[in-house]
Amino acid sequence: MEKIPIYILKSFLFNAAEFSISELGNGLINSTYQISNFKQTIVLQKINSKVFTSPKIVIDNYISIFNFLQQREIPTPLLSNKQLYFTIDEQGDFWRAFEFINFSTTINLIENKDQAFSAAYSFGNFTKALSNFPFSEIKDTIPKFHDLSLRFDEFEIAIENASTIRKKNSDLIIIELKNRKSLIHFFETFSKNKAFKKRLMHHDAKLSNLLFDSRTNKVITPIDLDTTQAGYYFSDLGDLIRTLTCTESESSIKFNSIDINSQYYDSLVAGYLEAMGNELSQLELKNIHYAGLLIIYMQAMRFLTDYLNDDIYYRTTYPNQNWDRAKNQLILLQKLEFYLFSTNKINDYLSTSALK
Repeated sequence: MEKIPIYILKSFLFNAAEFSISELGNGLINSTYQISNFKQTIVLQKINSKVFTSPKIVIDNYISIFNFLQQREIPTPLLSNKQLYFTIDEQGDFWRAFEFINFSTTINLIENKDQAFSAAYSFGNFTKALSNFPFSEIKDTIPKFHDLSLRFDEFEIAIENASTIRKKNSDLIIIELKNRKSLIHFFETFSKNKAFKKRLMHHDAKLSNLLFDSRTNKVITPIDLDTTQAGYYFSDLGDLIRTLTCTESESSIKFNSIDINSQYYDSLVAGYLEAMGNELSQLELKNIHYAGLLIIYMQAMRFLTDYLNDDIYYRTTYPNQNWDRAKNQLILLQKLEFYLFSTNKINDYLSTSALK
């Protein structure tokens, strides 16, 4: 755990001589801490400026969403002693703080299908609650974040520029990902269709980005809104499917144990559809089962792209971890393909006839 400068703590009115610090969450991007003394508890976060190149936009977006959703329990942002919602350290990194919601906790591992339903319902309800939010007040923190075409272009550039060793190590995964290029065409086709509406999506929908009430185990609110921006229907449901239906975590190297939990899958789809109600068009409903395929495919490419680029984006703890993550996601994609075919949830995979 990194050492947090005292002046950063004091900037958010933490003047006590004694306090405790613990890391929160298991995110691969930002660094988040719970800071407590005898008077108060706050959540302190350093924004990763390599990923979020304009940290002020991340902060301004949150304030706009917070003001719009005041009736909801999203964490209250705290002003610094300079009456700003951030402070900057000597290295130029942005820090921000939130009030800690009493009796709140996060969960990293899913326990049952009811939890899956609640998670999907919460993220769907979040998007629906923002349906009247003016897009002009939100700027993209990571432009084209879930743009499948962009991710494929980045993937191909990474292949071209990769070292001989890393490219050779990745040959089989590269072939499998390129064999599914029709998903790119699928994405490009529906993104031009007005029946696929742009909405404010969370863009990082996973169990650990929800706060639960430790007394009731009910969801309080989604958190980590850094990537909330305009996007398509598949983003949040797809990420939930990617992270919650897999029988192993995305960092697992137990490749033979990777499979789809069908109960969790069905509960996620049901929860999301119940929350979104009539928000989704008939064409979006018809193609709802493509959500997981698109996001898992994208994430497999992103992990392998980072591996080919010498691990410059995702935090790693050992060599070749991004390669392992990419293989993990490719196997998950194959397992989801089999599940969707075998249950007749999708019959015309990789065919644009699904979009008519």
